[in-house]
Amino acid sequence: MGRHFDRENPWQLIDRIRSRTRHLSLRTTLMVGFPGETDDCFEELYQFVKRTAFDHLGVFIYSREKGTPSARLKDAVEREVAEKRRDAIMGLQAEISREKNQRMVGKTVEVLNEGVSRETELLLKGRTKTMAPEVDGRVLINKGEGGLGEFVQVLVKEAHTYDLVGEIV
Repeated sequence: MGRHFDRENPWQLIDRIRSRTRHLSLRTTLMVGFPGETDDCFEELYQFVKRTAFDHLGVFIYSREKGTPSARLKDAVEREVAEKRRDAIMGLQAEISREKNQRMVGKTVEVLNEGVSRETELLLKGRTKTMAPEVDGRVLINKGEGGLGEFVQVLVKEAHTYDLVGEIV
């Protein structure tokens, strides 16, 4: 993609960030299928995601845009290959997310109450300070009351791949 950096810098940066505080959330968005992306390049990216264990991650497939410098590049990655690569990383991320969420069961977290869930009026929905609206998982609240826009303490009772379920304490 034309970015030049020392290969060790991303690892060192993440290690340095994580060594300074335990109360943070690492998120990123990745692109697969960029022209010239080889199997080895993809494997390196996959291992990077595995080692880093991002809290939140999204992946999109490169698409050629007329007038951009990358539109002139050769060695396009076939759409089917790019889709498999996206799915592989998202599958890995699902495992990472599920594992991290399981560690939250039994813990009390501060949640911004965003009101009634769209799925059912029996649940409230909210998010912790590490969850971005509309792109990350959410906290579903199945017991207790709290005002819209208020911060409430929620005891996590269940964990799913991307969402937590709990009750206001």
